[in-house]
Amino acid sequence: MTFTYPDIERPFDCAKDYINTLAVENGPFLHRLMEDIGGQLSGLDGRALVSKNGKIQNFAKSVVLLDSFVLFDINQKPLLNRVAAALEKTAMLAEFYERSAEVLSLLESYLFDLSFGYPCDIVFPKLSIPALIKAAGVQIETDQSSLCAKVLDYMELIEEFDGQKLFVTLNLRAFVSETEIENFMHTALGRGCYLLMIENRDYRRLSIEKRLVIDEDLCEID
Repeated sequence: MTFTYPDIERPFDCAKDYINTLAVENGPFLHRLMEDIGGQLSGLDGRALVSKNGKIQNFAKSVVLLDSFVLFDINQKPLLNRVAAALEKTAMLAEFYERSAEVLSLLESYLFDLSFGYPCDIVFPKLSIPALIKAAGVQIETDQSSLCAKVLDYMELIEEFDGQKLFVTLNLRAFVSETEIENFMHTALGRGCYLLMIENRDYRRLSIEKRLVIDEDLCEID
């Protein structure tokens, strides 16, 4: 995938043998860029574009923004929704359909037994496999302790349940060591992830990254 923004000359081709990084030292410019990305992910119009094989992609469906690392939780709503949807589809497969119907029948019988004796007819119109899965409170367990490992797990699961994405990180390097970030980059590249890492300062360059710096005067420096 390729990420472009009208106010940045260089397009970011995120399918090469390196990690694209963007260091923006001008605060207002960084805010405009991230506001554009975040706004499009919320359904608003924007100027940033993502393309694949020369074709413009739906931005909101193609991009995942990772910008909250203080208390990073792999159990984020977008991922859990996708996991629940996958479970619902699996429940309707031939190998599970009979068991799914049996579970619903047993639960319906149990609920009607609970309601017996009340001076009214009680029905349960929303009883369904999707409602049952939702009520179960789907969660993902992980034994990862490091921030980068958790982020990588999240990225891998997003792509497992919702297809390949362009992951955009914001200021991840502010929270981890240089060794961790280098391992993170190597792992992401090895998994074939599309990744654009945006930072608000110019860290020491690593051999695996191709960086563009936008300085305080909005000059672009390779």
